[in-house]
Formats: sequence, structure tokens, C-alpha cells
Amino acid sequence: MKKLIPFLILILLLAHRGKGQEVSTTDKRAVRHFEKARQAYYDNDYNNAVKYVLKAIERDTAFLEPYLLASEIHIDKQEPLHAIAYLEKMLSIDAKKYPRAWSLKANLHLSAGHYDKAIKSFDRYLSFQQDEEATHKMELARYRQKQIENPLDIHPENLGDSINTEGCEYVNALTLDGSKIYFTRKPQGSSRAPGEKWDEDFYFSVRKNEAWQQARSLGEQINTPYNEGAMHLAPDGRSLFYASCRGMQGYGSCDLYYATRINDTLWKEPFNLGPVLNTRHWETQPCFSSDGRTLFFVSTRPGGEGGADIWRSTLKKDGSWEVPENLGETINTKGEEMAPYLHPDGRTLYFSSDGHRGMGGQDIFVTRMQQDSSWSKPENMGYPVNTKEDQINLVVDAAGTKAYISSQDTTGYGCYDIYEFRLPQKLRPRQVAYLKGSVFDRRTGKPLTALLELRDLQTDRVVVSSSSGNNGRFMVALPNGRDYALHVNKTGYMFYSEHFPFRRETAKPLEKDIFLEPVNIDAKSVLNNIFFAFDSDSLKPESLPELKKLRQFLAVNDDVKIRIEGHTDNMGGEEYNKELSQQRADAVKDYLRKHGIAEERLQTKGFGESQPRAGNETAEGRAKNRRTEIRIIAHRK
Repeated sequence: MKKLIPFLILILLLAHRGKGQEVSTTDKRAVRHFEKARQAYYDNDYNNAVKYVLKAIERDTAFLEPYLLASEIHIDKQEPLHAIAYLEKMLSIDAKKYPRAWSLKANLHLSAGHYDKAIKSFDRYLSFQQDEEATHKMELARYRQKQIENPLDIHPENLGDSINTEGCEYVNALTLDGSKIYFTRKPQGSSRAPGEKWDEDFYFSVRKNEAWQQARSLGEQINTPYNEGAMHLAPDGRSLFYASCRGMQGYGSCDLYYATRINDTLWKEPFNLGPVLNTRHWETQPCFSSDGRTLFFVSTRPGGEGGADIWRSTLKKDGSWEVPENLGETINTKGEEMAPYLHPDGRTLYFSSDGHRGMGGQDIFVTRMQQDSSWSKPENMGYPVNTKEDQINLVVDAAGTKAYISSQDTTGYGCYDIYEFRLPQKLRPRQVAYLKGSVFDRRTGKPLTALLELRDLQTDRVVVSSSSGNNGRFMVALPNGRDYALHVNKTGYMFYSEHFPFRRETAKPLEKDIFLEPVNIDAKSVLNNIFFAFDSDSLKPESLPELKKLRQFLAVNDDVKIRIEGHTDNMGGEEYNKELSQQRADAVKDYLRKHGIAEERLQTKGFGESQPRAGNETAEGRAKNRRTEIRIIAHRK
């Protein structure tokens, strides 16, 4: 098969063939050596090509064309430094005869990371002629040089041989509490033990006493004889999305799959996510948002910006998926966009691209979702996060302070290793804490599988939608800087809510066990997200999410009657407080009545300050006493 020789080299090598055209020597024996070298090169005989090149140069050291051919030979042999040396020698003899040699030399320096030399060579080439591409590349070299001259203050540390091997390790996910890390491993090398798997598989490691333990396989239900090459464990710690390449068994070369965790290495039967998400093209590298509804992934399907693009689909209430939408030209380019990782804050997206300006190959970028749901211009994460080598996978812990990256490094164990480093402030996402605990039946103590929903009280937007497992355990993200309502729902149990005014300087994790009361006579719930204006029965707008949930509870449990009970602290007179609490209970009733709940199902009573839940001596205690409750007063079983 003939080589695709660069245009410059092709012209130079053929120049002496045409009438009236001459090479840069009159030594006929040197020309014959050069012709033999050229023919050997065409025949892929590099040894003889080099031998005759050297003979030609030995006959005439000022013979320019053999130097050019020698540079091309070493480019083919992936020996750029030797290619540069021959070009430099030729240009030292005659810097003007072949101006494009400066461009070739500049590009070799650019690829090798010699940015200062690349800039000088491009500058010299552009002194001979205008060239828009060369001008662009010179600016790129200046950009990369500036990045190196102003490095980020980071110090990546290899995670060690409990995780990294001589193969390739690609980081995929981290649990909200940072206790487990998940990654893809691709074996490397030529030798293997009998029966050893040789395809890409998933592994995880547990952190104990600040040290990562020996990595373990994710289990045979997930790791099959096929390639499993990219995965994401949802923030709830139970939902696994991953790519598997099963050829004719799927819709395309690689498809997206889903599984639910039973324990660390045991999973429910995985299943293909179907033809809405999967096509005959390449689908891979999923990332499931902490909202429990949005899936980001990479696909080469038509309709994108070119190459591999990042797409997004939303999970509908019936369990089906919306038709995926492309993230658009702000993020996707004609190049390759890969490995999307949406931080649990729900708005900071890290991804890899070779289409945006970077340090070479695949670089890691960060973009943030704006108020109108558009994305900010991607920001290159800088040197030495990005180098002239490929950087593909990056994940960030919930606190937003520590990043994990897959990177090639000569000091590593081999191929790609996983490193961790402290993330500079400007590249950090919004802080996220987490709430974890278990859901129980209050009367029996039995663990319950229940739905959990976290809503932003200002926007009424669902921030997290999740559920507790068969063992009752759950873990949900709590992005910092907002006020949230947590609702826990299970058929046959009382309405449950919690209030999280999450505006702390440091997002600290929370643990809470939730006890659900069965729907029975005299069962009650506190409406922790009903808010009134000061000294008034006027409902605040942020009460709307709670009121909607209460209405839904009554619609589902259409056989119950409730009493809405108002309570106050002891500030003010006793009679005044009783009247105010009655008026507030009536305000909740009026909302429910106006939104379809029959009036005969609703009673109200104001208790004023007579039933405190805490002491009134502190602001915190008084806040607990100012509350609205519902109580079941009739229930047709």
C-alpha cells in the first residue's frame, strides 16, 4: 500500500523528474543514491532508504533533498526528534529554497511540545508567505506555552497498585460519601495466565483509613466475555448505567445498559436501555444526573456537530426515555467530545474534547449550566491537568475539592493510571453534601422501599429523585446554597416531609433515619415546608411544593379524612396565638379545597401555643413550635 506522503515532501521528491527541473546537486552518483533511497522508501524498505540517503549526503553534504526524505522516513517511523534534526540541518544549509520545510519543522515541534521552537519556526515560515492554518497553529503554540509558564498549583498523586496496574485504568464514578471509587480496567501486554479475561471490565475499590483497598471485580453479571468499557454509578449508589459492546446482540457496536445493585458484587439482571437511546451507531460513556432523571452519554449518531458528541435524555414518569437531544455547538464540535461527568451539584459538567483549544489530543474542559439551561463556554482546565498526552476521564468528589483523573505518566504503573489532586478554586463545582440513612416502618421497624424527592423551594424544581433500597437505605445529594423540601412517599403510609435550609459555608454530610407512619386513624404528619408571612395567615410562595405534595397524598388516599392542625410559639397572647393558628390551618384547607379536595374531607383546628414540641426559650425551639400538622380522623379500610 502506497504511503500518503505530505504534499511538501511529494513535490520535493518528484521535482527532479520534470524537464528543466533540477535537484540541489550536480553530483550524479549522489542523485543515483537519492533515487535508490526514494524507491526503497516507496517499497517500505526503511533500512535501505536510510542507507542510500546517507550515501547521497556523504557524496554531497549540501544536497538538500535527501535531508527532506530522511525526515519523512523518521516521521513514518514515529521518530520526530530525528526528523527535526534532518530538517534543521537542511535549513542551516539553505533556509529559503524550501520555505515549507519551516512549516513541517514547526508542526513537529508543536506535536512534541517544543512550543518556543514551534513559534520561531512558524514565524520564519510566515515571513515567506501568508498561511491561515500556520497562523492559527502559531497562536495555539503560544497558548500552550503560556499554560505551561503559568501552571496550576496541583500535585497529582497516583492511587497506587491496589487500583493501578500495567494495564489501563479509567476512572468512572465516586460515591457521594467518597468511600468507593469505580473504574474500567483494560489489560495490557502480551502474556496472560490461562483463563484470564482479556477484555475491558469494571472494578471498584473501598477506602478504609484513608487508603484504597485492593480493587475487586464488579461481578460476573456485569463483567461478561464482551467489552464493558464505560460506566456510571448514580449518586444513589444503586443504579448502574454502562456501555457494553455485544455486536449483533445489541442495536449497534456498543449500547447502553442498566442494572440495579443488590450488594457490592451482586446485581439484578442487566438490560439494554432500548432503541430510543441506542442506535446502530456507537453509544457509550453514560452519566446519570443526581436529579434521578437525566442521562448524559456519548454517541456518533446523525444529527450532531460531528464525530462523537454528548447527548442528553430525560427519564419520563412511565419509565421510558425522551428522544435524546444534542448538547449543541457550545459544547460539541466537529472533533470528539467524550466522557461527560455531571457533578452532583446538577450544573457543573466536565468532559473531554479534542475540538476545543487545548494542550493537544483530548483535554478536560468544564462548563456550567446557566439559569436559562444553556451552557457556559467550556473552559480548558489548564496545565498540568491537561498535557500534550490524552486526558479523557475526570470525576470530582461531592465537596468539590478533590478530583480523580485518568492520565498517562511515565512515573505510573503503565498505560493510563488513576491520580487524585486538590482541585483549584476556579475549577470547582458548587459544594454538595449528602443525606444518607434508612427508611423504616415506625410500628414494626421493618425497612421500607420508598420514593424520595428533593425540591428547590424557590423554583419548585425537583433537584433529586431517588428511592431507598430493599434494605431501606438511601443516599441523596444536597447541593449547597438553596432551601430544600425532602418528601418521602410510600403507598399506605403517611405524608412525610423535612426542611433543609442548606446555605452553609461548608457542605457537611447528614445522616437521618426516617420512620413512616402507616395510614391509620390518629396517624399524623408534620408539614415542615409550610411557611406563613410574619404574624399572618398568608402562605408564602415557597409553601407551594409542600401543598402540591399534600394534595397528591390526599388524591391517592381518597378514603381518608384529615384535620389540619395549627400550632404557634408563645410569643404574643394566648388567645391571639390560638386565633392565628386557626387562621393558618384554614388557609391550608382553602388551598386544598380550591385544588380539588372535597371540603367534607377537611377539618381544621388551631391549638395556639398549647402543644409545644420544644422549649420556647430559644429561636430554634420556637421555630419547631410554629408548625402545621395533619391528622387522620377517618379512614375506610
